[in-house]
Amino acid sequence: MSTITRRSRIIDISPPHRGGWPEGPGGVGWHGHGTPPVSCADSPLKEGAFKGIVMSLKYDPKLIPLARELRREMTPEEKHLWYDFLCKYKPRFQRQKTIDSFIADFYCHKAKLIVEVDGYQHTTGPGKEYDQQRTEILEKYGLKVFRVSNQLIHDYFNIACRQIDSEVKKRL
Repeated sequence: MSTITRRSRIIDISPPHRGGWPEGPGGVGWHGHGTPPVSCADSPLKEGAFKGIVMSLKYDPKLIPLARELRREMTPEEKHLWYDFLCKYKPRFQRQKTIDSFIADFYCHKAKLIVEVDGYQHTTGPGKEYDQQRTEILEKYGLKVFRVSNQLIHDYFNIACRQIDSEVKKRL
């Protein structure tokens, strides 16, 4: 079965039965009007032809329960950033968004921006290395990963908010 994911709905684009597209009278296919429709791979439409249609990013559905739990159990800095800034910010941000095999702290689809709130563990060798690998994978989706330290949010919240706002505006 061939599928396209649009928002969170799955649209089946496979032929209606095993034999392919039905043939009409005289061997004419697709409802009796010429040839069957082209597949998405063969489509003559160029990249960007579906501008305005929101296609979901690839994600691992097994991470959804963990993402929900992380939303309920946010760190104090994540709560502060979410409830005092991002939850009412336009364009809209989502929290604990699953992308590929990761869960991003905050994600703005319109700006293609991920905001990560980093604690001390992200400053160590293994933490930095993991973050770098993760960033490289996420950048392949055309996303920008913007990191904000817990310390900056805790001590200079307004500066952290201005930096995020500036990054969103650069990406629009």
